[in-house]
Amino acid sequence: LQAELKMNMSRGLQGRLAYTWSKEIDDMNLWWPLDDHFNRGEGTNQAPDIPQNFIASIVYRLPFGSGQQWFSSAPRAAEMILGGWQASTITKLQSGNPLTFNAAYDNLGSGVTNRADVTCPSVKKLGSVSKWFDTSCFTTPGPLQLGNSGVGKVRGPGYYNSDFSLSKSETIHEQMRISVQVDFFNLSNTPHYSNPDTNLSDSNFGQIGGTNGTPREIQLGAHFTF
Repeated sequence: LQAELKMNMSRGLQGRLAYTWSKEIDDMNLWWPLDDHFNRGEGTNQAPDIPQNFIASIVYRLPFGSGQQWFSSAPRAAEMILGGWQASTITKLQSGNPLTFNAAYDNLGSGVTNRADVTCPSVKKLGSVSKWFDTSCFTTPGPLQLGNSGVGKVRGPGYYNSDFSLSKSETIHEQMRISVQVDFFNLSNTPHYSNPDTNLSDSNFGQIGGTNGTPREIQLGAHFTF
């Protein structure tokens, strides 16, 4: 399912909103194709299943300076400072990836990593960096038994990011022109957490140990032509 809303330039504002809802399901497990625990009947999601994705892109010309609502008759010096600014932003919201849980050891004796067993009717997502999900719901299957934890019983952290930019160009004299732009990446300084540890044998099972991407960054640039 896809939905999109576009707004053409009106009073200095234009933008685009886009939303996608999707679902990807395994019909056949890649490791054990003859085992039906991981087929469609189990409702197993196969990476990269990202069910929700929202993107907003907005551009707004600030109403200051010549021909605008405010300071339209300002002196030249004030016009050069206040007028002609444009703000823009891109915001992205995205669901987390489906997680795969591995058994603590090779109980199959095959040299292939087995999946863990889920012992709870449903696995509760706690959402804490120190404990992203209820770790008590997982155990290693018995000898020569396949684990029943299909992909996607729990999802990792979602992705939430907003970038912002403020820019303007101004003619100083005849062919002399200056452009100034300041960019804010990850404006809200939101941590982009990596997926939690999903290996039962690890002491930090269920914990998030890192981030993807960078914290807030500010970049200032200027371009002078003559």
